[in-house]
Amino acid sequence: VVFICMSCLMKDMTGKNDCYRANAIRTLSRVLDPAMAAQIDRYLKTAIVDKNPFVASAALVCGNHLLRSVPEVVKRWVNEIQETVQ
Repeated sequence: VVFICMSCLMKDMTGKNDCYRANAIRTLSRVLDPAMAAQIDRYLKTAIVDKNPFVASAALVCGNHLLRSVPEVVKRWVNEIQETVQ
């Protein structure tokens, strides 16, 4: 059941609708286990530099939550975070 939910959220995270993408990212930040964090690293990096501020802020909030459990993954996003903040 968990795998199906994660798969649906990851599908929404890569979709075209920005509202779905941002909400999927916010939800993933709460239910993601550390083993899955490395798998969606690329998608979160892309979301951080997204032109839509709703998606970018959701990715930054996700990073903030993941920092507690998998700091080594979040530390790889430094360039993307600096690009977004500037």
